Amino acid sequence: MRPTCPKCRAPLPPWALNTDVPVPCPACGTPQATRAFPALFRQGRAGAGAALSEGEAGCFFHPARRAAAVCSACGRFLCSLCEIQAKEGVVCPSCLAGRDLDTGEGEFVSRRSTYDHVVMGIAVLPMLAIWPTIITAPLTWVVALKHWRSPISLVRTSRWRFPAALAIATLQMAGWTVFFILI
Repeated sequence: MRPTCPKCRAPLPPWALNTDVPVPCPACGTPQATRAFPALFRQGRAGAGAALSEGEAGCFFHPARRAAAVCSACGRFLCSLCEIQAKEGVVCPSCLAGRDLDTGEGEFVSRRSTYDHVVMGIAVLPMLAIWPTIITAPLTWVVALKHWRSPISLVRTSRWRFPAALAIATLQMAGWTVFFILI
């Protein structure tokens, strides 16, 4: 099934797909930018839809199809429908979805600092020895405020650790203030 123009429903030629700038529809002239998986235009490759035989690797996403490639980012076996050519090599749809679009470099994100955990650790762990809190309480505020809007994780979580760590750090700074006033 070929992609069509959203306005006039005319089929789009392959040269009008996957371009960086909008291309006018050949039928109605409406500018558009359409993305299509490269597998849409592949002619039948060897093993491109072949059923899986005993002893052969199957696609991670389509277990009944023969694997034709391995994802260079995560190592999953992929059939010819799922493999996507990227600058880094062949990648799977999941790794393509995890690509960090904010950097503009097109690199894949495999790890991300979770600053909500960092802030909570800076606030709570030094309480075991008390004295480090004179440094870590203000440091908690600095890290929390600097990374408040940073992405938390690849998996959605809540931001409850930021206010909790800030509350703990505030109590620690208040305790140190009272300590120095009473000395």
